[in-house]
Amino acid sequence: IGSGIGKLSVVGGNGNHVAIDERPDRIFDAACCGKEHILDANGQEVHEVVLDETVTSVPRSAFCGNSNLTSIVIPDSVTSIGEYTFYGCTDLKIVTIGNGVTSIEKNSFEACRNLKYVTIPVSVTSIKRAAFINCEKLTDVYYAGSKQDWDYISIEDENYNLTNATIHYIVPLERGKCGSNLIWTLDDAGTLTIIGT
Repeated sequence: IGSGIGKLSVVGGNGNHVAIDERPDRIFDAACCGKEHILDANGQEVHEVVLDETVTSVPRSAFCGNSNLTSIVIPDSVTSIGEYTFYGCTDLKIVTIGNGVTSIEKNSFEACRNLKYVTIPVSVTSIKRAAFINCEKLTDVYYAGSKQDWDYISIEDENYNLTNATIHYIVPLERGKCGSNLIWTLDDAGTLTIIGT
């Protein structure tokens, strides 16, 4: 797992970026897992995490229990999101999953009680048991494919917060991020979709 982690880049409360690339096999144990607050080099709370494009997997329990995390951008280079990765990230509101992810493992986003918006790429083929359980505020899922594509995803039991959300089927030509709480997509019909505040 360690060799696939690569560099972790975080944005602090004052906008400072922190890159952690020493001992990639220990990044998450040392920097994130089980800590209620992630701090940047200036001691400011980190609310947004942007994983570097060299990251290929986000391991089990990587960000579990981080109560100050509000958004996460998972790059296209990542192919899987591990079990319990964001478990109990109670302030997490926006998740953008890159085009390389094929599987969202069990309990990945469990108890992310303020999660509102998730962007899921067409590359996802399976969402394991309880990946989105206890995400009561999840209202909108932006899926980068058609309804027919969505219906082919293997979605296991206890994902009712995900399946009860409004699924927006979009095929984006472009997508991007503005600040820590806003993402946008532009589809082939010319429709600009803005998610967040």
